[in-house]
This record gives sequence, structure tokens and C-alpha cells, in this order.
Amino acid sequence: MVDIQSLQIRSLILTSGTLSPLDSLAHELRVPFKVRLENPHVISPDQVRVSVVTRGPAGVALNSSYKNRDSAAYKLDLGRTLVNLFSTVPDGVLVFFPSYGSLQSTIEFWKKHTASGAPAVPPVPKVGSSRTLGFDSVWDQLSRKKPIVEEPREAERFNAALRQHNENVSRGSGGCLVAV
Repeated sequence: MVDIQSLQIRSLILTSGTLSPLDSLAHELRVPFKVRLENPHVISPDQVRVSVVTRGPAGVALNSSYKNRDSAAYKLDLGRTLVNLFSTVPDGVLVFFPSYGSLQSTIEFWKKHTASGAPAVPPVPKVGSSRTLGFDSVWDQLSRKKPIVEEPREAERFNAALRQHNENVSRGSGGCLVAV
């Protein structure tokens, strides 16, 4: 930022939802900000519970580092963890992934595997019964507990996805938004 100051720039506008508090940012950048606009968060603290879950039900580390995020054991236990959370969290759940690629590969894995890790088998009618035979995928289990909305890659579709998630939550059964 000192280099930018040497260019004698008269105005610099920084916008972000995550740069607060601005005092520490100004100190780190070594730039005094003469004009600042900082707004309170729109969600009150009693509406949010943030927690870090370090291990899934099978004891697998829930570590989404680059070397770990493609691990079948990681994806499976992350899915099991969410199935459990979806059963206990009454309203909305936000699940963040480090990238769109990671989000997509995890969802694809969940659609193809059961909670035991076996390949999911589409339900087929059982002869002579109204029941079906098959093994639900992790995705099926998640979707039965809460409607899931995926964040689209296209920015112009994001507001519609967010609206859909909010509608799902407001119906009373909760919802899940998976996003980057």
C-alpha cells in the first residue's frame, strides 16, 4: 500500500464484508483512512451459532486442506456429520467449501455413495410389495432432512439461490445452502 501512496492516488475505495475491524486493517496496510464507513452485521449474534467440528462420527479429521479434500474417507465423514447436524439444527445450515471444484466433487461423491461408503443403489420396487429395495446415497439422506440449495457459479443467479434458501428455511423445515 505504501507503493500506492507514492503514486499520489487521491481516492481508494476498499469494500468487503470481512475487512472489519478497519483499525487493524489500516495498521497492517500502513495507510491512514480519512473516511470510513463500517456498518454492523445484519444478523444478530443470537441468530448464529458458529462451531468448529474437527472430526466426523467415524473419527476422520474434517480437514479440507488441498491434500485431504479429495479423500473418500473425508467426504464420507463430512456427509455423515451433516446428516447428524441436519437432524438437530432446526432452521438453516450454511456449508462452505474452499472452491467450486471441491463443492462439486463432494456432492458428486455423496450422490454415488451411502453413509457406509458402499455404492448407492437406486430404489427399485420390491415384487409383491409397496416398498422399494435400494440403498440411499448420502445426498438422498441430506436432502430428505433439509432442502439443499447449491451456490451457482454465475453471479447473476446467486440472488435467486439465496431467495430459494430463505424460502426453504421460512417454511419451517429448514434448509441448507452449500457455497464457496
